[in-house]
Amino acid sequence: IIQPLKCNPPDLEIVVGSSTKHQYTFQCHSAILASQSAYVDTMLSVPMKEQSAKRITFPDIEHDTWIRLIHFLTPSGSRQLQVTDIPELLPIFDKFEFR
Repeated sequence: IIQPLKCNPPDLEIVVGSSTKHQYTFQCHSAILASQSAYVDTMLSVPMKEQSAKRITFPDIEHDTWIRLIHFLTPSGSRQLQVTDIPELLPIFDKFEFR
């Protein structure tokens, strides 16, 4: 999807999907996600299991939705949403405080 930086490897696992059978794990940069989401920033800034495990689970975000979301949020992504993505992504942006 997005090429990891050689000088700064991903330090956060994001797990998406509602069931164990359909869960997917993505390696991400915590600083990038925290800068784009107050929710993620809080989870990684206070003593919670997500902070120590460096793993955040979003059971209500599906694989394809996460890919569209991450392409919009990351610097190397396209930063363009398709009109057809808005009904699906807008509630996620709101719930998890993505910017």
